Amino acid sequence: MLARRAAAGARTAVVPSTWTAGGHRAAEFARALEILGAGAPRLPGYADARNPASAAGGAVRLVDAPLDEAVGRPVAHLREVRPDIVVGHDAPGRLTGHPDHRRAHQITLLAVRSATGSSASSPSPGSPPAPRRATPAG
Repeated sequence: MLARRAAAGARTAVVPSTWTAGGHRAAEFARALEILGAGAPRLPGYADARNPASAAGGAVRLVDAPLDEAVGRPVAHLREVRPDIVVGHDAPGRLTGHPDHRRAHQITLLAVRSATGSSASSPSPGSPPAPRRATPAG
């Protein structure tokens, strides 16, 4: 989907829920995004709950991060990119059952609402319009 949208001239971006620049697969991830036309990685700085090597320096795990902090990080990216479509994980994590995927679903929905001003908790003047669609991957 990313490569197809990028080839059609759409601006694409990927904001993973975990991994840091010092993580052991950060360079591989950056190269994959380059090939897909999705720009530079926008790494949130959280460790994967099941993979300590995902983050250098003992970063906090996504599942342990304060919710408002974890939501705030992708809000900035959403406001910058102004996506038409946001793809995330499904709520119960049916594909993998991974705790980070369930948490990522919650964070994504709250971040989209916050970034677009569609949440009473943080409307923002000049916020981008809501994406046409927010959908789980898979």
